[in-house]
Amino acid sequence: MKTDNVLLVVAVIAVIVSIVGAGMTYNYLTALRNKLTGLATSGGWINLSVESKIALNFTYNMINWSNGSVSDGQDFAILDTSNQSSPNVTNGNWRGNSVGLVIQNIGNRNVTLKLKASSNDTAFVGGSAGGGPQYKWKVRNNYTSSCRFNDTTYYNNKWTNVNTSDQLFCDYFDYVDGVDEVRIDFWVRIPSDSLTGDRGNTITATFDQAN
Repeated sequence: MKTDNVLLVVAVIAVIVSIVGAGMTYNYLTALRNKLTGLATSGGWINLSVESKIALNFTYNMINWSNGSVSDGQDFAILDTSNQSSPNVTNGNWRGNSVGLVIQNIGNRNVTLKLKASSNDTAFVGGSAGGGPQYKWKVRNNYTSSCRFNDTTYYNNKWTNVNTSDQLFCDYFDYVDGVDEVRIDFWVRIPSDSLTGDRGNTITATFDQAN
């Protein structure tokens, strides 16, 4: 009888040992599976750098009035690119132009915009009849708010004499598509005794990153 009791105790102990061992094995396998299946987390990192770019482009970069002369009996002729009625020429037979020059900010930064011409009215046109030559320009937004004008009273869509020194028009010229263009129109009075021959004039745009 005692022998049976001993055997029973040994069997119970064996069962307990088996259960404990199975539990430990399960916990070990679970931890190992977590490691193998990647349930633990870690981190990665990517990096890039975008360069600043300031650049302008003359979308319309030429005004060509071609050959012409002041009409007989007139003291002067007027060429006006802001006049949308063809041919935009008064008292003369030059080719009309209603486009002017257009500048677009093609960079990725807001910039300032200065303009200057290679010659003034006297050097470009000359003459004295009908009050003499006049050479003017005006800048306006091709899109709303493209340019924050340095002086809105003086510059915003208003005629001023063309200058051979840098003239600051925009202290903030936007680069965002749809608000990144300005237009420059020209008004020229040509006396009947003006200079003759090809009369070229270069318009230079100077720009820098805006504050």
